[in-house]
Amino acid sequence: SSGTAVAAIGDFTSLVMASVAAVFSARAARHARGRLRAAWAALAFGLLGWAVGDAIWAYYELVLHQFPFPSAADGAYLLLPVGACAAMLLFPTARSVQSQARLLLDGIIVAGSLFLASWLTVIRPVYEAGAESRLALIMELAYSTADLVVLTVAAYVVVKAGSGQRLALSVFILGMMFIALSDSVFVYLSSKGQYATGNPIDLGWAAGLLLI
Repeated sequence: SSGTAVAAIGDFTSLVMASVAAVFSARAARHARGRLRAAWAALAFGLLGWAVGDAIWAYYELVLHQFPFPSAADGAYLLLPVGACAAMLLFPTARSVQSQARLLLDGIIVAGSLFLASWLTVIRPVYEAGAESRLALIMELAYSTADLVVLTVAAYVVVKAGSGQRLALSVFILGMMFIALSDSVFVYLSSKGQYATGNPIDLGWAAGLLLI
């Protein structure tokens, strides 16, 4: 059917893009040194988790003919925000004249602002709407929280990036923002039972992987 064909194309495309992004990140780690090598290695680990999640998702959707949420794929997908946060924190930073206390205060303000925005637009509606199962609700909240942490760390790190890494880090963060946005819409649509592979939000994940 056309629906199966769209799902197959979407699943395969995402798997290939995640795998390619993981390979490029691993290659960058191989040619880097010190903290930068560790940063790219952490990102490669997260992207590998995403690729594994895509493979599991495709198996559930195309072979078992089951909607893969919640499933083991979610555990693999959540490795990306973990790896991404580790990567951002490991990127070399420029020396700052600001005090650590000032940077900490700025980070708390950013985190509070992002949490408020996320709570009003995504987390509270998801929590109030509930889910088909407790596991589904936990996973929906896990995605929302993970993306909030990623955006908070991104806002904190980008201002401290060294001049030699600012461009690469900025493009990487932009990619993660696309992924986080698609995650948020996915969580909302899933809570309403309205998501299927081939939805326009899949383009957000594709754009994020392409930027990375």
